Amino acid sequence: MPNLFVYGSLRNGFFNHHLLGLAGASRFEKMTRLTGARLYRRGRYPAVFLTGLPEDTVEGEIYVDVDRRVFEIIQSLELSSGFVEAEVVLEGFLCTIFVFPQPGTFADLVPSGSWRDARPTLNIGVVIFPGVEEFDFLGALKVFKNWSGGREYIFAFTVSEATPGSLIRCSGGLLAYADFCLPDTPRIDLLTVPGGPGRQKAINTPRLADFIHECSKTAILVLDLNAKAPIASEEASRRDEAGMIYLAKPALSGQIARRPAFEADCLIIGASGITAGVVGALAVLEKLYGSIPLTSLPAG
Repeated sequence: MPNLFVYGSLRNGFFNHHLLGLAGASRFEKMTRLTGARLYRRGRYPAVFLTGLPEDTVEGEIYVDVDRRVFEIIQSLELSSGFVEAEVVLEGFLCTIFVFPQPGTFADLVPSGSWRDARPTLNIGVVIFPGVEEFDFLGALKVFKNWSGGREYIFAFTVSEATPGSLIRCSGGLLAYADFCLPDTPRIDLLTVPGGPGRQKAINTPRLADFIHECSKTAILVLDLNAKAPIASEEASRRDEAGMIYLAKPALSGQIARRPAFEADCLIIGASGITAGVVGALAVLEKLYGSIPLTSLPAG
């Protein structure tokens, strides 16, 4: 089975990393640096160009024994984006790497060679569970995934306590897979818990309750107005004129800059109806980035 050297969105904590974890499809070996290569930023995606110069290095991760089917998914993704396959020997492993054939007109060179330094990523986790309301989470995901107006990239994904590969039946009958299952989730900067008839049962299960509580220590929490999660306390809350409730919670940590609007708040959205998810996501973005022109949200 092939080995991979990954340096961008397939790295741990980035939005395509889950591909490497499908059904135990690979084994992480170690983090290392590739000599003779430069890292560039092409919009929201990285690209490596092989220079052969000893002063040029790129940080990445080695994954060994990658399942052939998963490798073909990654291969298709990379080749369709204009990358080509190359082979390099790293730490004694012959690894496949996907590189760009020529630097061309890249937006930026990343001098450190680490994609973590290119631009921060805001990780938004959306909890889904049996009986979740489709409108609450699908609309929010669409808004978050299409947003491009901030200084961070937004990586929005679904989280569930279901076992990997399990289908989750939503309140309207839609069947969905979660992008990540507990506890194998990336770093979360903002966690949302949508509504639905199954919400109360879900947030009272020990695993999910503990997960939400742990996230509350470092991440912003966005909850449905009617949620009665164990992390919420009436003593810490206050209501504003828009009908939203704020709870005293820690500010964002990690790569995301601290913002006064969120310094000590947890936001609870009170939107309802078929546009609840969209309205809630827009409210979150407005709190993060200020006013939101509709043209900032692509239709695709």
